[in-house]
Amino acid sequence: MWAQTPAGMADPAYRVLLVWTAMIMGGAFGAVLPLLTLYALRVTWRDWPYRAHWLLLVLVGAAFSAAFYTLTSVAQFQDWQWRFVWTAAPALAIVGLLDHRVLVQAMGGRHDVAGETRSEHVDTI
Repeated sequence: MWAQTPAGMADPAYRVLLVWTAMIMGGAFGAVLPLLTLYALRVTWRDWPYRAHWLLLVLVGAAFSAAFYTLTSVAQFQDWQWRFVWTAAPALAIVGLLDHRVLVQAMGGRHDVAGETRSEHVDTI
């Protein structure tokens, strides 16, 4: 079974880390992703339509949460894990960049520093 996984996963340290994590988290191991997905749904609902891009996280989280509960072996878990990382990381980066855009728009867009006068209270802190 371990021979079918990507290189490096047959390492005993990897197995110990995987088992240790599952033991520490207990039954909560399978509840983490659905809880994070519910948080993303809450943020989307609360800040609609400005943060509609959080729906991407809701979709990714819902798809991988549903897939998690269909796993029946360690090999399937490792395949799920790799697919999740390679899907969730770009989704988080995209949502983060779009959140940054919302922040910049909320702060008034671009700011011209060259045309400003210096405040009299700048050096008093």
